[in-house]
Amino acid sequence: MNSAIIKLLAFLSLCSPLTITTLFSQEIIPAMPYGGKQQLREFIEQEMVYPEADMQKGIEGTVIITCLVGRDAKVRDVKVVQTISPALDKEALRIFKMLLWQPATYLGSPRDGKGEIQVEFSVKHYRKIVKTRGYEITAPLTAETDTSDKIFSFRNTETPPKPVFREAGMNMQQFMAGNFRYPEPALRQNITGTVTLSFVVEPNGRISNVQVTKHLGAGCSEEALRLVKLFTWSPGIIDGKAVRTMMSLSMSFSLSGANGYNVSPAQPGISLQ
Repeated sequence: MNSAIIKLLAFLSLCSPLTITTLFSQEIIPAMPYGGKQQLREFIEQEMVYPEADMQKGIEGTVIITCLVGRDAKVRDVKVVQTISPALDKEALRIFKMLLWQPATYLGSPRDGKGEIQVEFSVKHYRKIVKTRGYEITAPLTAETDTSDKIFSFRNTETPPKPVFREAGMNMQQFMAGNFRYPEPALRQNITGTVTLSFVVEPNGRISNVQVTKHLGAGCSEEALRLVKLFTWSPGIIDGKAVRTMMSLSMSFSLSGANGYNVSPAQPGISLQ
């Protein structure tokens, strides 16, 4: 028998069952939507449209949807395992189909695994989030929208997505100057570097499936996430239709003199890919 295996077995024989369970659970990461639980919760609140008839009747509950997520991140065998009503189940499935998934991993290697999301429908909570987000159903930004759910690279669009700011004439550099906050822990530790985010620009101009693909510690990744959620986008266009478009944004954090930071759309600042 391999000596490494013998040593592992000897070590495990000295461990309690709880310790063994903890050791193995730390090596297994389940399949999850991009961005994890926090981003999923925010995305559901951003996208949910409560069916009017069910809302008037006070029909509430939680729809649970499961699937198999392959090691290639493709989703199959989607099932509604806990239902509420046909309309609420349909809305939960609509939200589910917008999600991108990260496969489960074992010891860092992708594995096939089960995915699950829970979509909670509460009339009181829904009315609260509608008030907070400022809309119930947004009007399409273009006359036609692609309904295939296919996600295109921004390089393949005829008109790529662009940030849209509320103030007329504002550009990315001005926006960053007015909104960027260098995280205090990063300032104290003199941390500099680049955070890279990926996300999908939806046909309605909102973003989804946000994840940090290149992290920077001490609050920098969190600041990049906060900023990218502050503005909306014009959608990517193909054949005159608004399409779902995959984007990547890199944001640099660099210390410079009394200003404390230097963020600019170029060199290095912000770059869109």
